[in-house]
Amino acid sequence: MPWPLPLSIKQGSFDVVSRLWPELTQVPSYRTWRGLEARLLVPPAAAWDAQPAALRRVVFPYYATGVRPELTRLSSFQTIERLLSDRIWLGSPIIEDRVTAFLAWLEDIPAYALTYADLDDAVRLIEDVVA
Repeated sequence: MPWPLPLSIKQGSFDVVSRLWPELTQVPSYRTWRGLEARLLVPPAAAWDAQPAALRRVVFPYYATGVRPELTRLSSFQTIERLLSDRIWLGSPIIEDRVTAFLAWLEDIPAYALTYADLDDAVRLIEDVVA
């Protein structure tokens, strides 16, 4: 499904994201629960009208200065580990049928860990994996 909810844009991405959404430069900053400076990018109300799109890949990006760009395929177990550490929500209360269905769905979705220091490298690697 589309994600028409506010996105938390961290300080290291302000310049990149503001090239596409210049209004981000006018949004006040706040501190995340991890102490990072961030701004909320609020999508237009029409974003709720977008049709569902099938998820084809999951990519977990990680930016680090000076690293060699790398895209690594993750196992289903590694994928669920990362999703759980990112606070995935499977409903409340969590029931066995929902978890079973989620794991079956996830098994068919290729997932990758992306490490990069340069946005152009990240884009190139993502384009390679979705081609």
